[in-house]
Amino acid sequence: MQVLLRSVRIGKRLGITFGLLLLALCAVAAFGSWQMSKVNDNVVDLDTNWLPSVETLGQMQLMASEVRRTALLSVIQLKAEDKARTGEQHQAAEREFFARAKEYEGMIASPEERQLYADIKSSWTAYMADDATLMQAASAGEAELERARELASGPSAERYLQLTAAIAKDVKLNRDGGAQAGRDAAASFQRALWVNATVAVGAVLAGLALAVQVTSSIVRPIAT
Repeated sequence: MQVLLRSVRIGKRLGITFGLLLLALCAVAAFGSWQMSKVNDNVVDLDTNWLPSVETLGQMQLMASEVRRTALLSVIQLKAEDKARTGEQHQAAEREFFARAKEYEGMIASPEERQLYADIKSSWTAYMADDATLMQAASAGEAELERARELASGPSAERYLQLTAAIAKDVKLNRDGGAQAGRDAAASFQRALWVNATVAVGAVLAGLALAVQVTSSIVRPIAT
């Protein structure tokens, strides 16, 4: 190495040394950026996929609860105007559920999640069929009051529980996915710190070794 360096002019030796050090610095920076991009991917996945899905499913659950609440309220109300007002609230909650469901459909990211959403849709369809019968009986007043009560505590209640259970399963999937994305981000960050530190130390040691070699190739001939 010394013989090879002595055959090169001092200016070129220094230029090569500084060039190699700069290349090592660029390599460390590029590797660090690549590691950080992996952390960012997990963070973006958490922020744009899992958390919005949980929020939207929560809104769907809220609207399903509102549909249920207004249906039960309509059963116990006596005045026609009160039932009409409650019926409007009931329809508004239905429309909002559909809007949130449509929004959520575009967030589905896996076959498992799509199957869970299919379960939600089928449960919602079954519930709404019983709910329509319940609302019809409730709107009939005293004549259908007993039947409305039986429907509210029977088939309609069972369908509602099935719907909420289906939504809860999907919420759990997305919460678990978000938690995993957070753990992956933390693990990627720790790996990035260790790998970047290792690469940086290696680059520094290589630079020092190269600097020593070049310095020695310059100083020794002068000393002799």
